[in-house]
Amino acid sequence: MHGWGFGYAIFSAVLGAVIGWLGSWVHSLILERNKEKEKQSPFNKILGFNADPVLIIYPPRDYFEKYDVEGERTEREVRSFLPGTSTEDFLAINNMITVLNTLNKPYKIRTWDKLDGLDLGKHNLVLICSPKSNRTSGQFHDYVRDNFSGSYQFSTYEAKVPEANKPESLWGTEARYILRKPDADADVDAPLTLRSESFEEHEDYESAPNSTVVNRVYHDYGIITRSRNIWAKTVDGAPAPSAILISGIRGIGTWGAAECIKKRQLTIASKLDELDHSEGFSLLVRIEYQNADITDHEIGKPYRLSPKTS
Repeated sequence: MHGWGFGYAIFSAVLGAVIGWLGSWVHSLILERNKEKEKQSPFNKILGFNADPVLIIYPPRDYFEKYDVEGERTEREVRSFLPGTSTEDFLAINNMITVLNTLNKPYKIRTWDKLDGLDLGKHNLVLICSPKSNRTSGQFHDYVRDNFSGSYQFSTYEAKVPEANKPESLWGTEARYILRKPDADADVDAPLTLRSESFEEHEDYESAPNSTVVNRVYHDYGIITRSRNIWAKTVDGAPAPSAILISGIRGIGTWGAAECIKKRQLTIASKLDELDHSEGFSLLVRIEYQNADITDHEIGKPYRLSPKTS
């Protein structure tokens, strides 16, 4: 009887160990499969982030209020505990937060002028807005432009600005942003630069009757350019953090490009499957805006980033 009890105890111990091992094996298998599914997620395919935390960087905006002093109109800066931003940048950030929450990625949000104490090289970066307003975007944009072929690039041109009751010959000018297509597009029978239609559309908007303003449609271009984080140190065998620039020629382009990632991730990921984007990619999106909403995204062909050879 005692022998049977001893044998049963041994059997139970072995069975328990086997069940425990099987449970651990199944659990690890499920984790591996989940990790693999995460890698195949369209969001991960677009962002290319590693395990490092995410830092969203956007431009601060100064706000001024107007008031009267002895009958003269003047203005002063509005100071606030919270850094100001544009409506379009705020909406772009909100769209990217939704994406990051879907991926369970921890993140911080900072303005480009408040990065003290943060090691940019140890973060995946989401750069909101163009080099015109975001200095960190400018550093990334210029590095990609100078070291890779295949990226959309910002530059400026002088545009005439209509002035009421003045002939065109007396109109003033202002510097406006323009997008240059990648060099790979040079053989296409089309303009190599893209201007935002919203400038002229906005001039029409200002002169339009109030009853028609809501239904008017406006257009802009946005870009999504992703490469490795240029501030990160290369470690053999370790995946480097990435940086992604999300920017429009104007604000609705920035907002629309971020919303495109959130809502049209399957389409973007499918287009990326058609090219080797191991070094990164650059993608154009044409944005349509109406009545306080992005109503359409026209997603262009992505171009792969290729290191330039000296």
